[in-house]
Amino acid sequence: MEKKKSGILGTLLIWLVSLIVLVFIGAFVMNFLGIPVLKTMKDVGNKIPVVNKIIPDSSKHTVQSKEEDLKYWKNLYSKAEKSLQEKDQEIEDLQEQLKANQIDAEINNSNIDSQKLAEATQSQADQEQKSKVTAIFENLPASKAAAMIETMSLEEASHTLSQLDPEIQSNILGKMKDAQKAAQITMQLIK
Repeated sequence: MEKKKSGILGTLLIWLVSLIVLVFIGAFVMNFLGIPVLKTMKDVGNKIPVVNKIIPDSSKHTVQSKEEDLKYWKNLYSKAEKSLQEKDQEIEDLQEQLKANQIDAEINNSNIDSQKLAEATQSQADQEQKSKVTAIFENLPASKAAAMIETMSLEEASHTLSQLDPEIQSNILGKMKDAQKAAQITMQLIK
């Protein structure tokens, strides 16, 4: 006998589960076909006196929720638009700063090039002047060159003599009347 009871209970359970699954599949298919099953069930439920307290009125909540959704999305859109404008402004500022930095770099490069050119020109002019001074002292007799060197300061004399050949230096230093100054110039030349 117990087998029949469990058999009846099992059969009832199978029929009940099958019916629930069938209802869900039917509701899904009807909703897919465009028949508003959920709305219809809510409307029927709102007409039943006790159930209408449990089931909310779909028309009131739908309008209110749509308005809230609209406000939410408008707020989100305005925040995103504001953020986008801030980012655009930041990009423009960075591009202007980049252009200014590029112009500064070009000016610095131009200044460096002109400074190098000026240094090269000055160096060339110094070399020409040194070669002229050297040519003058090489062509002068040693006694006249020695007299000219004696009138110069110690630094100028040693600098001028350093540009000459060692043989000419020794001839000029040997012809100097002030032996002490000649010795000081010689010490400067050795350094």
